[in-house]
Amino acid sequence: MRKLGLLLAVALGVGGCQMTLPHPFAAKPAKVEAVDPTAITGGQIETSSLDAPKPAVGDAAGRVVGAQAAAETAAAPPEEKVVVKSALQLDCEKTGGTWAVLMAGGAFCQKMTKDSGKRCRVAGDCEGACLARSLTCAPATPLLGCQTVMDSEGRAQEQCIN
Repeated sequence: MRKLGLLLAVALGVGGCQMTLPHPFAAKPAKVEAVDPTAITGGQIETSSLDAPKPAVGDAAGRVVGAQAAAETAAAPPEEKVVVKSALQLDCEKTGGTWAVLMAGGAFCQKMTKDSGKRCRVAGDCEGACLARSLTCAPATPLLGCQTVMDSEGRAQEQCIN
């Protein structure tokens, strides 16, 4: 019985080590040639000076084109935009407001309130709106979008300003 166990152990040990032969259709390894890592490949390298600008080239109409035209355009001082303000906008800014333009095309004056964050119960307690969720005065007037505010009798009302 011992011999059989020993024979079985040797057979399993040798069976786990198989020699493999190359597959007849396997690709043969390519020859690897040594490459000089400092070698320069490709064509001749052209160098140019950054100091001297290329001469200007004119198009059929005699206009300057190319790098010089871009340099002349960049050298020209930017034109100052003249901002025309309406009387309403000037009055808004004079009283501490900010003139805001809506994407839809309208404009309005928004002002910060002096009682922002103060506790309130009705609309009359605040310079602007009394916010229903926090029962505090709104930070600015008008409030855009839909807000739940307190009315003059202390009832919560939905107010939408677009």
